[in-house]
This record gives sequence, C-alpha cells and structure tokens, in this order.
Amino acid sequence: MNEQIFFAIKTGVISGILTGVVLWSMRQFILKVILPYLEQYFYTGTLLDGTWNAIAKYRSSSYSSHENSTSVVTYEQERNLILNLRQNGTKISGTFYAKSETKKIKSGIEKIENEYSNQYKIEGIITNNYLILNYKALSRNRTGLGSFVLQITHGGTKLKGGISFIGEGGESIETLNRIEFIRSI
Repeated sequence: MNEQIFFAIKTGVISGILTGVVLWSMRQFILKVILPYLEQYFYTGTLLDGTWNAIAKYRSSSYSSHENSTSVVTYEQERNLILNLRQNGTKISGTFYAKSETKKIKSGIEKIENEYSNQYKIEGIITNNYLILNYKALSRNRTGLGSFVLQITHGGTKLKGGISFIGEGGESIETLNRIEFIRSI
C-alpha cells in the first residue's frame, strides 16, 4: 500500500512538472514566434529595418579679451550617428552608435579637445509616421541615455527630428535639433 501511495505521489509530481514545462514552452513560442509574425504580417506602414546614418555638425564661438587684445575661440563639434534597426510591426529595436569629436580653433590652430564613442541598445515604436526611440548604454561599464523623436519623410528614405540625452558625464541634459538620418543602401 505504501508503495502505491509513493508511486502516485511521484507520478503526480513528475506530471505536474512536465505539464508546467509544456505550458511555459507553448507560451514562449506564442509570444516569441507567433505574435511577432502576426504583427509583421498585418503591419501596413513603412518598413524601417536596416542601417541609418547621420552627421550632425555644430559651430559656436566665444570671445575673450585681455588687456589690449581680443581673441576668438571657435568650437566645432561633429557627431557621427548610426542606427541599426530591426522592426516587428510597430515595435523597433536595435543598436545605436555615436562618435563625437570637438575641435577648438584659436588663431587658426586646430586642436582636438574631446573625443568619445559609445554603443547603445535602442527600443521604440512607430506611431502616426513618427519614430520614438529610447536608448541606454549597451555596456554596463558605460553610462549615457536619451530619446529620439524622428519623423519619417521622403517616402521612408529619411528620418528627421531631434534627440535629447544625458551624456557620459551626466552633468546636464543636452538637445540636438535638425538631425537627418539617411537610409544606407
């Protein structure tokens, strides 16, 4: 009799575990395979998969005066931005790469003052012909986060808009306007 009870309990536990594993596997299959396929199948908007490139250049000048002279210092900043996007219906994911270089020009002499690059994980959505993307640093050893709001223009070949972000120093929130991404072919 004890053997029958032990066998029944053992069989019940094993079948419960197997049922849980089968139900969990089915749920994962539906969430990871079936739903993304249906979202992509029924999505009728612009497809944004692929690589997008932008170069943002900014120039500012400051004046400093000493006893008998005034000098002009010009700062040129160039940011190379690359978006690698994967799309599933209205959902966007992928990576974002940013490289920045700041040049200081004084009395005709150029000097690179600051240079950095970082890679970010990006996620977002497409709504009403706008792309809204949030990003954070891909490596846990780095900092930086921000958001893009981009309008899909020129028949889906350009993304125009702006970005607000906290740089690696984390001291302030910066905004860049008039960014134009062009789809790489």
